[in-house]
Amino acid sequence: MAKGMKIAKGVSGGIQIDSAITPEQVSILASSGTNTSFYLGGVGGEPTNVTAVLTIKCSYKMADGTSKTDGFIVEQRGRKSFYVQSDADTATKFASTTRTLCVLNPVAAGSLANSEMSISCIDPTGTAFYASRISNRYVWKGTGASSVRYRYTVVNATQLTFIDTYNAGTKMPDGTTGLAIVEGQ
Repeated sequence: MAKGMKIAKGVSGGIQIDSAITPEQVSILASSGTNTSFYLGGVGGEPTNVTAVLTIKCSYKMADGTSKTDGFIVEQRGRKSFYVQSDADTATKFASTTRTLCVLNPVAAGSLANSEMSISCIDPTGTAFYASRISNRYVWKGTGASSVRYRYTVVNATQLTFIDTYNAGTKMPDGTTGLAIVEGQ
């Protein structure tokens, strides 16, 4: 069985410790018109005070039906099961009372059932999708025999929106093939 998702831990000098997956970087056209470098792969973990590497963002619905759009992965509990928490829960970060065990479901945030989560992505053709599975190095689009695995990088919501509208349905702005983009924070 593959290793679980890597969770970035602690902040030292404004840089999140243990957050880069690989030294390999890719350049992607930013909305400013210049290329920006991003590390390949992604991590879970609390996004506050992150200045170097973004953590994966998720939307989720708590067991009581409360929807959250600023979630982050606290811990992986199975192939598609994660403990998640809202970034707004600053007073109780990582407390068991504010964590929710969710199953990853490849649907929009508004279609989630209780105790489900979703992660927004863009495939190499520029088409938006929701992850059916994710690890620290790969994201999967689709389920079953039609599932496709991509290497990925994590970008913030503004960058994700820019890439999605820049050349949607054609290719990534930098022309990269085989690389997906995952929304981070």
